Amino acid sequence: SFVLCYFDESVQHDRWGCLHADDHRAELAALASLLLEDPSVALVVKSQFERNSPSRLYAGDALFERARATGRYVELCVGSHRNIVFPAEAALSADLCIGHLIGATASLEAALAGVCSVLLNPTGLRTDWDSIYARADIVYPSMQALLEAIVAARRGGTTHASLGDWSTILPEFDGFRDGRAAQRLRELIERCVRPEQCA
Repeated sequence: SFVLCYFDESVQHDRWGCLHADDHRAELAALASLLLEDPSVALVVKSQFERNSPSRLYAGDALFERARATGRYVELCVGSHRNIVFPAEAALSADLCIGHLIGATASLEAALAGVCSVLLNPTGLRTDWDSIYARADIVYPSMQALLEAIVAARRGGTTHASLGDWSTILPEFDGFRDGRAAQRLRELIERCVRPEQCA
């Protein structure tokens, strides 16, 4: 009855990476453990690259095998290099999406699709958009802090009642959410089919 979707922007295997494989595994392990403890939870994983799908990175890992055996764990992965499943496609299956502040595009795409979405920031990264993010309940310093917020939100308390809700800040990221996209496209086409109006 509660579906989480986990995005990874990328997983690096060197000391300069922002999301190291050990951190990636720890985040996924926390989500898999939640799934095993709570039969109302399901997990969809959408990796940016096919090589980073958990079934490849952690093949044979007992925790992930148990999670997979529940039937409530799914990896959405299509393609031979880059995963060509769009973040919005994965997001539409979920109640809450989990991404990372580094990159943040998958989480933004989920929010634009109307799905609650949060950003993990375990490295303490600072961005030009922090003041905007601060106006919504979307950035968390760790998976543990986020899981505590999820539990509180699911209990119906007021503390995290707007967990993952970007509605108040989306206009800052997309100024064209006015329902006029088709009209703008038509006007552009009409201008371009008349050569004198294309300049």
